[in-house]
Amino acid sequence: MLELSLGELDALVLKAYRGAGFSWGIAQEAGRAASWLAERNLPAANMFATLLKQIDGVAAGDLTPDIASGQWIATVPAACPVVAGAVLSDLGFEYFGINQSEIELGKVYSPAILLPFVASSAAAEKKSLRLIIDNQPVLISDTGEIDCSDQQQFVLASCAGVVIGKAQVRAFTREFCQRAACSEPDMAVLNSLAHRTYVPASAQSRAAGAGAGLTDND
Repeated sequence: MLELSLGELDALVLKAYRGAGFSWGIAQEAGRAASWLAERNLPAANMFATLLKQIDGVAAGDLTPDIASGQWIATVPAACPVVAGAVLSDLGFEYFGINQSEIELGKVYSPAILLPFVASSAAAEKKSLRLIIDNQPVLISDTGEIDCSDQQQFVLASCAGVVIGKAQVRAFTREFCQRAACSEPDMAVLNSLAHRTYVPASAQSRAAGAGAGLTDND
């Protein structure tokens, strides 16, 4: 098992998302979400490696919920949690009528990745919420903290239906982690996608002596 700093995980997931074809804005959201999850001792690297294996090669537009019709449904079988989370954060709960009812998001890939976005919105709007993943509730306080004492089932869900609704919960306190665990297979997945963002050496750049060559003179 490898260990990364939260900043290293953020940067790696950002590059992996870019390598999978997403915009800089969505990739930045993904990196921040990974850091947030790891800080709360959730297996962020595994969650994003699992997600990216499912959505690599799928057009971002097909993974975006169609909210214009009032239905939160993606074109493909499920939505990307980072794209869906960004939409939810941008528009706010009032747009979706959460003050009166629940939001049914339908199927979402790796739905636990929605947690940072829902928690951020809960804190911004000072509302405690319940995120229900495959019928398992996760409570979120109005300060944006989560209760994931029984995390196993919802964290491992690779694709599940999601519902967001109001809740009355106490404030949660926890110790935060400063490092993120990452298995070698998950690192390989993330690195392979991140490498797509690197510019290959050209004959012109090699002739000009670009790069450090065999000597690391930094």
